[in-house]
Amino acid sequence: MKTIAYIAGQFPKQSETFVWREVRELRRRGWTVHTFGLHAPNEETPPSLIDLREETTVIYERFGKPTNLFALAQG
Repeated sequence: MKTIAYIAGQFPKQSETFVWREVRELRRRGWTVHTFGLHAPNEETPPSLIDLREETTVIYERFGKPTNLFALAQG
């Protein structure tokens, strides 16, 4: 199985349709996709993106400082 990680300043953002559509399409094709946001989105998450927000690891909110994302993704 192929694995990829997406790292963004904030994820998901409604305005970044290309990114969240790509994440969904890769998952549909069987990829394991880890999503990371440095910060939580500063906008209300629309219902259509709730699933992506729930599956995204927010780095600064969770850890207080940057961490080894590769180790985190390995779980």
